[in-house]
Amino acid sequence: MLLLVVTTAACRAEEPRRPAEPGAAPTAPADGWRTETWAGLSVDVPADWTYGGAPMRLGGGERGVCPPAVMGADDGATGWVGRPVLLSDVCAFYPWIPGSRELTSTTPFVWLGAAVRPGVVRYEGGLVQETIATHGTTLTVGSADAGLRRRILASARPAELCRPGGAPSAWTEVCGYRRTDGGGLVLGFAEKVDPAVMAETVTAARAAAEVPAGRRCRAEPGEVVELRDARRTVRVDLACATVDVGDAGDADVHRLTVRARGAWATPVAHATLSTLIGLQG
Repeated sequence: MLLLVVTTAACRAEEPRRPAEPGAAPTAPADGWRTETWAGLSVDVPADWTYGGAPMRLGGGERGVCPPAVMGADDGATGWVGRPVLLSDVCAFYPWIPGSRELTSTTPFVWLGAAVRPGVVRYEGGLVQETIATHGTTLTVGSADAGLRRRILASARPAELCRPGGAPSAWTEVCGYRRTDGGGLVLGFAEKVDPAVMAETVTAARAAAEVPAGRRCRAEPGEVVELRDARRTVRVDLACATVDVGDAGDADVHRLTVRARGAWATPVAHATLSTLIGLQG
């Protein structure tokens, strides 16, 4: 059962508008920045920002969001990135209602794929929230710094990692796919990682029990993580808790262990994949 603890405040919205599509941006983030990906969108954010949730539809016309402050995260965070993921069963309603810290907060944020209409919202504390529709989803930037908002919005571009056909020869990538309400999969996050991440995952998987073909899981399609380079794709099925190491066909599927997920289960994975977030309620 979802419990929404309301700790937020009302805001004053301007007439919605759709800003011009941001211009082209460099494909590699500048020093001190990192790239975040959701569905068909990649965008650059400051590298030291933490993670939270973004507004998502809950049913009955309500929207909920789990910002870091609601989840008990450090109030001193420099900024945060949210996706439409339920990170806790103790979250807040959106739009913010009277009385909360969000009304006066100046902590900047970026929301990817939020259930928010394109437009501009101005908060009493001076923070301005801009939302655009771009690359098949929404991008929301909240900051009192107009220059920061412009820079992040201008970095929006088609997702550069986890494209069909496998990874380019120059890198190793981790692709995390979330299951949608309709049963399909959406790219929840994508990271370029050191090749050692692939090697560590394969070594750990092979150290675990092998799953014979006749005993494979028949669970409904769930969340999936793929580690890809130019040579192979390692597929982690989180619903079935198995790892296919990708180079020996059906004969090389193993049980997923804590060790086999240790290298790739970074903070963005824990803020995106329900399997890693764990049970709620």
